[in-house]
Amino acid sequence: MDTIITTLASITPNRAWGIDVPIYFWFSGASIACFLLFCLYYVFKIKSLKDISSLMIIVSFCLFATALMNLVDDLHQPGRMFNFFLYGWENFLVSPMKWGALLLISYTVMILIIMQKLFRSYFAKKARENENSIKSFFYAILTLGNFSVTQEEKQKDEKLIRILSILSLPLAIATHGYTGYEVAVVQGNQLWNTPLMPILFLVTAMVSGIGILLIIVPLFEKIIHNSQKTTKQVLPTLNKFIGITQILNLSILLLWLTFMIVFDDEKKHLLSVLFNNYIGTWIHVLILSAIIVNIFVGFSKYKSSTFLSIISALLAISSAWIFRFTIVISGQAIPKMVPGFLTHSITSAEMTSIFSSIALFIALLTFMSALFPITNQLRQSK
Repeated sequence: MDTIITTLASITPNRAWGIDVPIYFWFSGASIACFLLFCLYYVFKIKSLKDISSLMIIVSFCLFATALMNLVDDLHQPGRMFNFFLYGWENFLVSPMKWGALLLISYTVMILIIMQKLFRSYFAKKARENENSIKSFFYAILTLGNFSVTQEEKQKDEKLIRILSILSLPLAIATHGYTGYEVAVVQGNQLWNTPLMPILFLVTAMVSGIGILLIIVPLFEKIIHNSQKTTKQVLPTLNKFIGITQILNLSILLLWLTFMIVFDDEKKHLLSVLFNNYIGTWIHVLILSAIIVNIFVGFSKYKSSTFLSIISALLAISSAWIFRFTIVISGQAIPKMVPGFLTHSITSAEMTSIFSSIALFIALLTFMSALFPITNQLRQSK
């Protein structure tokens, strides 16, 4: 009796992680970077960052709020979020996602507390200016009952912000470091399974966050008072930071790639095929170009140039996004149950998610800049 055996060799299963995950990784990483720069100003008193300290904390909040929306969207059913928090805590010690849940909550609470202390005196003034109105009631709530605007009270706020900033440094690092950690612990994925992954995520997060600021600072100052005074003071520092970060990024990438493709015989062939055939050459060129341009601008006489800073920033932002997209989406192309690599094409729904996230961030930043005294700080620096 003859038996016909049919082999299905071109099945492409649905990926466990869709486009929302790299979007979440990118926005949360950029948020952490802006927040770390804010903390560095209050901890180490980097004077060139003083005029944009309010802007950095607001941008950080807007980026993180956008990131969280993508995290919820990835669940497809928001009700699953409650299921996540209700069950599975018995595995807390061995569950990076459970660690992440607590870190995300702690980071959100910390950033809100710092924002309240940073803008408290402004809220108090606004509450007094608009007495017996809805606006006054709103600002009164934000003061948490403290309406004092004395110099002594402001100094107390500044002191508390500095203490919170010191405490927030390890919290912020852990909040984004866990995202790289939860990828790195997947032993069945040869691309992900490396202890360098959390460090790579943190370094590329700094690249994207500084890149965002390099674009937003000149844009905001141009809109506010058609000047470039603050921009000229801040750009050299931000460009130098991004140059140093890219040197570190290049070093870690070389360590990661050489160990995987040159020295690790078990992974060598599989990852060589992935990088040569399934990750486009243009991706390698973009990431390398961003590193070269960021380092050149950061350590050259052109680090004060607004035009070159924006070009450098766009390359930095794009390379950080491509890195996360490649790690998450291309990383899932590695075969496990099928004989060949899986293929992926960005769908219209995924493109909608990307542009919706950008639009949400812009909307949040516009709203927050109207609510908080970002523009006042830039005007005062004029």
